[in-house]
Amino acid sequence: MHPASPLLGAACLILSVGSAGIAAGAETDQLALAMPQSQVDVVGPPPAGLLPAALIDGETGPPAPELLAFATPGDAVPALHFPTPEEQAETFAPYADLEIEGLPVIRFLVRHQVLLLTDVRHVTALPGGGFSVASDAIACAAPISGDGYLLTAAHAVHGPVYAVIDVDGRPTPAPVRVVWRGDQAAGCDLALIKVAWRPPAPCAWSTLAELDAGTAVLSAGAYLVDDEGSGQWFRHDQGAGDMLRSPTHIDGQAEAVNGSPAQPPYETIVARLLAHPGDSGGPVMTTHGRLIGVTIGHLLDSAGVSTGLSVIARPDVPAIEAMMAKDRAGHGAEE
Repeated sequence: MHPASPLLGAACLILSVGSAGIAAGAETDQLALAMPQSQVDVVGPPPAGLLPAALIDGETGPPAPELLAFATPGDAVPALHFPTPEEQAETFAPYADLEIEGLPVIRFLVRHQVLLLTDVRHVTALPGGGFSVASDAIACAAPISGDGYLLTAAHAVHGPVYAVIDVDGRPTPAPVRVVWRGDQAAGCDLALIKVAWRPPAPCAWSTLAELDAGTAVLSAGAYLVDDEGSGQWFRHDQGAGDMLRSPTHIDGQAEAVNGSPAQPPYETIVARLLAHPGDSGGPVMTTHGRLIGVTIGHLLDSAGVSTGLSVIARPDVPAIEAMMAKDRAGHGAEE
């Protein structure tokens, strides 16, 4: 089985959900989980070209370049110390009273994220309209169209993937189809996926002109919390920080090379932003509610301790829109 990804809660995840849940617009921010385990897998050097040269060279301040490590899939490393949800919540506190498009900021962010369940083995309907899912990991995604296209991290897309969506007011698992998956080995940790659903609040893109060093950012993700031995709860989380520098442009490749798929150009953004297991693929937005990109990783030092820096990936927007248009032409009748 594909190894669990660094910012995902991993293990046998049995998800039981009744009439309340995390669907867009839902009032609650919790899901009941039965006895999952959380695990983070591994640490390695940042993929070549992923981070700005100035950061690697130490020109932008701490951490020292030789201590930089990037959480990537691989063998389990037990002693990684990601920020806690409580530490992340402290960063968000200054924005707690913010409103975006007439909504409290937390509700706005919840409406613009989708929970993903990966490596799903089976889905079982429960009496009363709930369900249980046997899964190995959780992640998040950003809805980027009104007809069910979602942007997430490529490392979050493995095995059968289900999105938890709102169907008649109930959170419901729906199978996901992978439209495009970037080449992680080349640093392109992005994926475009599709679910048969019409999101009530797809994300609107920011422009690159809005993004520069010091730009405030808001993140949305997920985490698991113990419930005194009776199981665990899933909760939404939110974080806040600012961009360390302007986006770094990564050229794409128009044709497949050595078995790797063609890659559109994209940007990476390093931000002073806390992230932890469950945040992979979650939307990162401006304080005006415009999508910057999605969380793909967190930078750790050589001791496995958080540096306080996260990496955001942003696809070339015209390229991703062209992918959606091509996919609609080929699958529109099916969905």
